[in-house]
Amino acid sequence: MSDGKIIATGYSNIGGATAFTLVRYNSNGIVDTTFGKKGITTSTINNSTGNANYCSLLQTDGKIILGGDYYNGSSFAFAVLRYNANG
Repeated sequence: MSDGKIIATGYSNIGGATAFTLVRYNSNGIVDTTFGKKGITTSTINNSTGNANYCSLLQTDGKIILGGDYYNGSSFAFAVLRYNANG
């Protein structure tokens, strides 16, 4: 990011289910607690137990796009999520 902050994206296990996950760090490596909830944002689609992020993109306006998949009850489907700059 132009302000030196770092955004890490991926997925995490929350209570046995996976969720799309973003964490933002300040340039000194400390979690930026002004982002999301205490520096972390997690999302699931339709309460799916299988959500996985495979790619991310930072737009010029600071919004964050994640691409991946989620389990729709019978198979995995493609997913795209967009977040505001503040998580």
